[in-house]
Amino acid sequence: MVSRRLGGLSLGINLLQDKYCNFNCRYCEVKRDINTESSLFVDVYDIALELEKLFAMYRSGEIWEISPLDMVESEYRKLRSITFSGDGEPTSSRYFPEAMEMALNCRDSIRAVYSDIDVVLITNVGLLHKEKVRGALRNFSGKGPVVWAKLDAGTSKYFQDVCGTKDTIQHILENILLIPESSELVIQTCFSCVDGKPPSRQELLAYIDKLRYLRKKGSHFSRVDVYTVSRSAADPGIRPLDIGFLQDVAGRINQLGMAARVYI
Repeated sequence: MVSRRLGGLSLGINLLQDKYCNFNCRYCEVKRDINTESSLFVDVYDIALELEKLFAMYRSGEIWEISPLDMVESEYRKLRSITFSGDGEPTSSRYFPEAMEMALNCRDSIRAVYSDIDVVLITNVGLLHKEKVRGALRNFSGKGPVVWAKLDAGTSKYFQDVCGTKDTIQHILENILLIPESSELVIQTCFSCVDGKPPSRQELLAYIDKLRYLRKKGSHFSRVDVYTVSRSAADPGIRPLDIGFLQDVAGRINQLGMAARVYI
């Protein structure tokens, strides 16, 4: 797919096609049917072969002949990432460490030709306190993956309601602080209109305070991406916010001396 936030072609890795996730975010487009740990078998070798095939299609230009990629504007026709996302939380798969090692090796093998490509992990960070998950982010031969860490609230009450979890917001903050410096870190914040209401002023102030906390504790995030839902959510009570609201949030972040970008 072509990613608006990455600015080009993203080759996605979906380790959770059974739709398991440790969260049940109300704004997610995936309807969750199971709430037990995923037992789905993933053949990482097959994923590597598929990536090699896609690399070849990109080199030849064949990939841009496939609908809907044939409609992509020229400025976005560049390979930007191998991205872990899909139908559930990537780090909850037992195959995540093996798959991450494979993806980093694939990236390193073609970086001499495609210097802009990276491995991106989109994660709710709820499981980063586990050593096997955190260890998978360490690439001992060089740079680790880019981590897009979700932070969608300022208070535990709002966080638990919107993200469908019993985790506290403090748990998420402490896990973000565990992300190794070998990985570029970007905070991803999705705000939505929930049951007809945007986040309250008190919620936004609490959210801004959490960003201050992360910076004070030494978090190395390079920027904050602020966005709203762009697809229909599984929960009918979720609606997109207008760009003015998002720009106001980004402006507040900028006032703290932190970089922020808005996406719609």
